[in-house]
Amino acid sequence: MENEPVQAAIKRLEDAMVVMAYMEARQTDRLLRQEKEIEDLSVARALVDHTVLRLREESAVFQRRTDQNLAEMTDKLNGLIDYAQVVTPAKTRSSSPAPTSRGHAPDEVTEAKNRVCDGSKDPPDRFVSLAPKFT
Repeated sequence: MENEPVQAAIKRLEDAMVVMAYMEARQTDRLLRQEKEIEDLSVARALVDHTVLRLREESAVFQRRTDQNLAEMTDKLNGLIDYAQVVTPAKTRSSSPAPTSRGHAPDEVTEAKNRVCDGSKDPPDRFVSLAPKFT
């Protein structure tokens, strides 16, 4: 009978050792999976870093091209502006308004336009009726 309590204690210890072995196996498996995940993440990080570096280099190339194209377009526009200033007579760039019609006095042109508008059967446009207030 003394043997029974000792046998029961041994059985409980064996059961506890089996549980501990199972827990250790699970923890080892989990650690191995985590190490594999860490390794995979490190590889992915290196790939992302490499891709970012490549994209930055490509972006720098495109930026240089864009800057060069803008500089060329600016030079061409400046050349066109200079050409237009040389070719165009100075009097057409003056601030005085050009005559509305050649060979006619401005008053005659205005009166002719008024006659055309007076002969129209369309009701006056709101924009047209408000325009004299702003001119």
